[in-house]
Amino acid sequence: VFVFDGLGQHLGFLLKSAGFRYYALKNTIYRGFSPVLWYNARNRRESANRERGLALANPNITVRRATPEDAPRIVRFQMSMAMETEGKALDESILAAGVRAVFDSPRNGFYLVAETDGVVAGSLMITYEWSDWRNGVFWWIQSVFVDAARRRRGVYTAMHNRAVGMATENGACGVRLYVEKTNAAAQATYAGLGMSETHYDLYEIDFTESGERGKSG
Repeated sequence: VFVFDGLGQHLGFLLKSAGFRYYALKNTIYRGFSPVLWYNARNRRESANRERGLALANPNITVRRATPEDAPRIVRFQMSMAMETEGKALDESILAAGVRAVFDSPRNGFYLVAETDGVVAGSLMITYEWSDWRNGVFWWIQSVFVDAARRRRGVYTAMHNRAVGMATENGACGVRLYVEKTNAAAQATYAGLGMSETHYDLYEIDFTESGERGKSG
């Protein structure tokens, strides 16, 4: 077991990514090396690197900006994603209206879709967040879904690279996304694509879940 004091806080993320198990006790952090965690972390990194390589080598993946004609497919993707990741059955009529709103109002964002052999295999949505600290706009990658039959072929990586390239070309100050805390495979993919874990947690008040949306005092 290795003991760190002041430097422990700064080395935490590096040790975690290398497969270290860590425990906080007051102001001292005790970290112990776990071969199992190291092995799993290594496998996740190798998987992400394989997908990135496939994206670079696969000329059959085409990424384009979605059109309203893609809306039904995007709705099906989002229905599937909600059920697969959260066991949640979305209201299709509300979802379809939400997808249409992206096409109707560019300020809401836009979708990218990836095609393989002429078939739409995945999609993601880009939304915007103004940063006064940076006097610029962050692009948020959201609503990511890849058809189960076409995963681990570089489809997401192709969409990700296109989104980052577009963000750079349009003067964005950065790209962000959020991910389920338990989705280790997705986390490894994002890390393999050059994204880093932040020190922020996400909090929210969901008015649609609480039934407060649209109510006035």
